[in-house]
Amino acid sequence: MGVLRFKCSQCSEWHEGEPSTGFKVPGYLLDIAEADREARAWWSEDLCVIDSRYFFARACLEIPIIGATEPFLWGIWVSLSEHNFKDYETRLASGDPGGPYFSWLANQLPGYPSVEGLKARTFPQAGTDRPLVQLEQTNHLLSIDFHSGISEARAQELFALVLHPRSIPH
Repeated sequence: MGVLRFKCSQCSEWHEGEPSTGFKVPGYLLDIAEADREARAWWSEDLCVIDSRYFFARACLEIPIIGATEPFLWGIWVSLSEHNFKDYETRLASGDPGGPYFSWLANQLPGYPSVEGLKARTFPQAGTDRPLVQLEQTNHLLSIDFHSGISEARAQELFALVLHPRSIPH
C-alpha cells in the first residue's frame, strides 16, 4: 500500500492519498502569540529556536502499517538539548549525519493521547533526508503503534483525523 483509499468515517466521502502528514512548526511555537513570534524565535523548514533556549529539528516518525510496504509517516518536530541541536546543525551543514540524539516529541498527533514526556532518539540521515525518530518503548499508544505497527483500518482512522482536523493542542 503506497496510496490509501477509503470511505471516510468523518464525512462519508471517498479519500485517496499517501498515509502521511506533517507539521510546519513545533507546537510550542504556536503557543506564542503571533505578534511576538518573530521577536522570540527563528525558524526554517528544518530548524527552530525559541527564546534562545528551546531547540527543535524537523524529523520523520514512521508507523508501520501491518501488511503494507509503506508506513504511516508523520512529519514532526523534536526538541533537542542546545548541545545536540548545535551538533546536529553543524553536521547538517557539513553533510555528516552524526547522532543519534536524545529528543522529545514537539507536536501533538491527532488520534493519540498527549505526547508530552514521550522520549525518543532522533537519527539523522545521510544527504538531505530528514532524521528518523525512534520512540522509547512504553505503554503510550503512539509507542505501541510505533513498535507493533497499526492495521490498515487504524491508518484510515488517523488519515481521516488528519483530513478533518478537530481543535487539538499542538
